[in-house]
Amino acid sequence: MSDEEKFVALERNVGSHQLKMLTDLLRQEGINARGIGSMSGAAIGVGEVIMGGRLEVPESQAEEANQILEHYEGAAGEYIDIPPELTQNEPLSDQKGLVLTEEEELAQQGPRKFALFFMGAFFVFLVIWATINFFKGA
Repeated sequence: MSDEEKFVALERNVGSHQLKMLTDLLRQEGINARGIGSMSGAAIGVGEVIMGGRLEVPESQAEEANQILEHYEGAAGEYIDIPPELTQNEPLSDQKGLVLTEEEELAQQGPRKFALFFMGAFFVFLVIWATINFFKGA
């Protein structure tokens, strides 16, 4: 690859996380990909909403990169990697790892309730503390 090789944009208006994932994926496959976007925009003070991400590859590697991206692109245009044992024909409850069983759900309710109680108590403490300090200063 020459130093003067032209880069072409494969994807535009990509979010920062997706841009990082796609760039890393292509680099693992040996393609000199680069992501330009919100990380670059943050340096000049603009965010992801203003400056969408752009995935670029050298022109000579564009076809190979497109084939790799097509492999991971889902029906809705999102990039996914579905394990072969999980197909769209199976009912959702039969797919392993996507839905909690009743036992798993019940096992998680106790710690969740404690965490919510703790966070609520802490929030009430902060409100009372802020109110007392506000009126002390008045």
